[in-house]
Amino acid sequence: MAKFENFTLILGADYRSVWGIFYNQTGTCIKLSLSRQLAHKFFFNLIFIIDRLAGEDAINLKIACAANQKLDEALVIILLLLKTRDPASISLNNIAQINLLEACALEFKLRLGLANQKRIFAFAPIAEESFYVQRFICQDEGVVAEGPIETASLALLKVIQPSDYLCGLPLANYHGLTNILTPSQIYGEIEPSADILMDLANKASYNEIDIASLEGTIAQREKHSEASLSFSDLTLVLDATKGLRVIIFDAMTIHFSQSWSLHNQGTEILVPILYHADAIFGLTKPRFSKIACVLGPGSFTGIRLALTTAQALARCSETQLCGINSLAALCLSAKLKYDLPEGSVLWAVTSAYRNLFHLQKYLVVQDSVCPQTEPILAGSEQLAQSLDKSDYLCGDGLVKNLDLQNLVLKDHFLNNVLEASDQALVRLAKSAIYTKKDLEPLYVRPCDAVDNLERLAIRQGLKPDEAKTNFEHILHNKPSSSI
Repeated sequence: MAKFENFTLILGADYRSVWGIFYNQTGTCIKLSLSRQLAHKFFFNLIFIIDRLAGEDAINLKIACAANQKLDEALVIILLLLKTRDPASISLNNIAQINLLEACALEFKLRLGLANQKRIFAFAPIAEESFYVQRFICQDEGVVAEGPIETASLALLKVIQPSDYLCGLPLANYHGLTNILTPSQIYGEIEPSADILMDLANKASYNEIDIASLEGTIAQREKHSEASLSFSDLTLVLDATKGLRVIIFDAMTIHFSQSWSLHNQGTEILVPILYHADAIFGLTKPRFSKIACVLGPGSFTGIRLALTTAQALARCSETQLCGINSLAALCLSAKLKYDLPEGSVLWAVTSAYRNLFHLQKYLVVQDSVCPQTEPILAGSEQLAQSLDKSDYLCGDGLVKNLDLQNLVLKDHFLNNVLEASDQALVRLAKSAIYTKKDLEPLYVRPCDAVDNLERLAIRQGLKPDEAKTNFEHILHNKPSSSI
């Protein structure tokens, strides 16, 4: 049972997708998402992950339903889970609710650093001209609801004061808002981060689920006939520079996303995830028009795993390939999340090893980012010499070296942009140039085994000098065969 102990699952649904976050206190975190077109396959996606993590073990699981008001979809998934797993081996009596509007308001407050007593209106779409809305007031490190969740139309916006803020739905898509609100009030669409959702889930009150109350909901769900779906021009994105991520999208929608933070298991789970994704789309074999692979910098083993898999799939299906720089994806994520103005300077700083960083400078140009330097391996001193106080920094290298915080202005230290977003990876994949040629990795730093060769040789009972000579021979001589 220890294999699947003390896990929490956050289940959520919005107007675009159905999604979930698995996590426990040891740092394991798995995020999954399916588009609305594939929402009826979400339970299948969930079971795949549980089987990979738990196998035949018993489940000790808490579930937090993240919703604005109606929980039907999440509760149906819970009931399906109860019906499918062996009742004798499952413990699933802890259910809580997370208010997604609160999560959006909290994300907004922390992102802008709003002072106490500032008021936030958080929105979530229902239909074209209606939405859920709730008012919050900033207080200390959090937000407090001023009233219940309401159903409203755009007429409600007329009562908003000039000092109030709005977040949650893509307000810019609603015509006539510029006549009601000032541009500084409309911040646009806010998606709460996984960290905020997990924090709210940890603080939530969990109760026993009333199974009988769900029977009517599941009966209605079982009457629903799945429409036959047809997908074309699907693009696959593989990223193993940090953990493992698989994204599948078409011209309009991200249909499938899974990311795993498990360590040293990428080789075992990447191919099963791809087979599983094919099954969700109803494919009997991989059928991708294009494959985008993140080339690095990042995990040496992960880069090789993703590249080898991408190139094997491409050769089997004559699919074209493109490469993505992980640092470009990280900076684009920061630009999109903070809506940074054109001309802003962004530095991607990701952890390498031994107090070294992968480092690259970018410039915000219109809706994208443009590299200003090549990616390099650098230490804190070199980074300090390169920065101006007005530059922005993002990446996990920031949280692993607190001295870096003194190098930039407080508002420019984007320490909650630690990895690339799905949206950024998809944007780069859409704008890339594809080819049938094999891709070259972007390692930047040497493999750990090179620096540790002498120690590894001794452990294997070999002479260090002979190991170095053999390594150089293998590295610089073309492979040959006697066949």
